[in-house]
Amino acid sequence: SETIASRVKNWYLWFLAASTPEDYVLIPENTTPADVTRNYCAYLDRRGLVYGELIAKPTKHADGLFCFGFDSHTRSLLNGIIDPSLIENCFCDNAVLQQANSKLYCARLLHKYGDDHRVMSPEELFGNSSSFSFPLLIRKPHGSSSSANIIAGTRADIDAIQRQGLLRGLNEVAVESWLRRITDYSAGFYMDALSYRGFNIRKLHNSGRGIFSMVRPLRESEVDDVLVNSAKASAKFLFDELSAIAYRGPVNFDFFTYCDERGDERIKPFCDINARNTMAVIGASVAARLGASDHALASFNARQLAEKGLAEYDGFISLSDDIFRRYAVNLLLVSPLV
Repeated sequence: SETIASRVKNWYLWFLAASTPEDYVLIPENTTPADVTRNYCAYLDRRGLVYGELIAKPTKHADGLFCFGFDSHTRSLLNGIIDPSLIENCFCDNAVLQQANSKLYCARLLHKYGDDHRVMSPEELFGNSSSFSFPLLIRKPHGSSSSANIIAGTRADIDAIQRQGLLRGLNEVAVESWLRRITDYSAGFYMDALSYRGFNIRKLHNSGRGIFSMVRPLRESEVDDVLVNSAKASAKFLFDELSAIAYRGPVNFDFFTYCDERGDERIKPFCDINARNTMAVIGASVAARLGASDHALASFNARQLAEKGLAEYDGFISLSDDIFRRYAVNLLLVSPLV
């Protein structure tokens, strides 16, 4: 959508803070105005960071490679840059990539795992609304953050969704009970055709509607064994299922603890499959570059910052220095201030 496209168009600049002078960051041509790039690089200079080069047309081959996205566009950018066999090993078929990231695929796997998820047509949803217990979560096939989610608190909300045409043009949607979340988590790993590796776990800070605000990596020793074992069981299950459709590449999945009807704490084994790299990868990359042993990646509302008078990089530097002095927390702006 246009909203998501405008939100992500400058994200490649995040990799500058994770790069070394020997690296280059391959970017699409004519993506960002030169003054945005120039001002952001000047900010990194004032923070004492040294970084790689931004290029749109590579003139040298890459021995080492990191892709944030493994889609067909990225594949086309890499043609002629790296060995073709490496491309084939990194990328799966685009239809498989789309399926693996579908909310419908996730719902079907949860149903197979023993959860109450269902996949149905909008017509079936509208025609049987009296049989559901509310609140209800309705999920479109694809979306970023919570943009695929619609929460229906009552049967009247279902009628309103139908009247407003919010599901028009969709053949199927995923439907599940809306649960009282306690704590949000995510976990990740990387898989090829034979095995998976690099399991890790993080804590998410989301809004009541599930909108992301911060991710903080956790050591397994910081997490209850029951949660770790549940996440590892989910990872093994997802590896087996994704292998069956010939997916390979990065896998991340969200899960959470919640309060059931009796007030007991339960674990949702996974609620979103992100068969791609996520925000957490950026945070880990920057932290490794800076030597930070404890870190989090958080999102700020730029409009709210501007309304409070913080509209320039020097203002953010003053804010981060003040926080560093008071709380021993050092802030780095990873995305450009636009």
